[in-house]
Amino acid sequence: GDVFWDEPFGPQDKIWIPSGVQIQDTPEGGLTITENAADQGFGRIEGETISLDPLEYPILRLQVLEVAPGTGFSIQIQEQGNAFDFFDAVQTDRPGSYEIDLVDLTGWDDGSIRDFRILIWVSGEDGRITVDNLTISSQ
Repeated sequence: GDVFWDEPFGPQDKIWIPSGVQIQDTPEGGLTITENAADQGFGRIEGETISLDPLEYPILRLQVLEVAPGTGFSIQIQEQGNAFDFFDAVQTDRPGSYEIDLVDLTGWDDGSIRDFRILIWVSGEDGRITVDNLTISSQ
């Protein structure tokens, strides 16, 4: 399908704001996110605002290459404007290729342009994950 938005990581192509985490490009490609918030046990990276019609581009894919022992992570969609709703798409502790249907997740099925950000949360003291190839596409 047509790719609307693409973050290859290693190096980063888009703007990601870390909070409670340290981020590091890996030599093999990908981005390592390490929790480093004192006494908090979790942190996140927050992406730039994306504007699209989810009916046209419903499929978000992310590769998680590595998850350190004791680490959990979640992928969250956060609406920008309106009610600032947020939707937890994936919550797990396993590497793999994840595919999310944005329409099924959010209920945004009226054919209008939606503004949102992607947040990737990491939990666990010194928790660490490596992510790669985040895309939003038509199928």
